[in-house]
Parts: sequence; structure tokens; C-alpha cells
Amino acid sequence: MFLEHHLNPQQDSGWIEVITGSMFSGKTEELIRR
Repeated sequence: MFLEHHLNPQQDSGWIEVITGSMFSGKTEELIRR
């Protein structure tokens, strides 16, 4: 599981979070926690 933050230099702020992993690896819990 990993998170990637990409900042777009054309905008003041913004990011994309990619949450990947196999089933039952805690992806849903990570989304609920946010």
C-alpha cells in the first residue's frame, strides 16, 4: 500500500492520493479514516 502526492504547478494547491493494495489490506479503513 502506498500514497502518492502530486502537486500541479498550474494550480495553487491540489493532490491526488492513490491507495492500492490487495484485498483485505486496509484500503477501505484508510479511506474511512480520512
